[in-house]
Amino acid sequence: MAHFQNQHPPIQDDEVRIKSSRPPIVYRNYGLKLLTTHDSITLHGLGEAVSVTADVCQLLLKSGYCSLKKINTTMYENLPEMNIQLHRLAIPNPSDYEQQQQ
Repeated sequence: MAHFQNQHPPIQDDEVRIKSSRPPIVYRNYGLKLLTTHDSITLHGLGEAVSVTADVCQLLLKSGYCSLKKINTTMYENLPEMNIQLHRLAIPNPSDYEQQQQ
């Protein structure tokens, strides 16, 4: 089996991998859903998704269900990469993340 030096680790069950092609509200709702079963979650964005990751973070912080724990920015294969860790303050109400997606 070949070993890939720059291979990303597998997705964790408390991680939200964000793409720039989807609206931030989709990831906000998914993040709130994850916060019902996890004490903390990580938002991950690569390349063009870095700005969407920051938007998702703002939406989640405004919800009042979590607080900012840590922000880490790096470069991965010449692309900016952002990881944001959020800590749960309260368990989200299902009606807050099951609402209609924009």
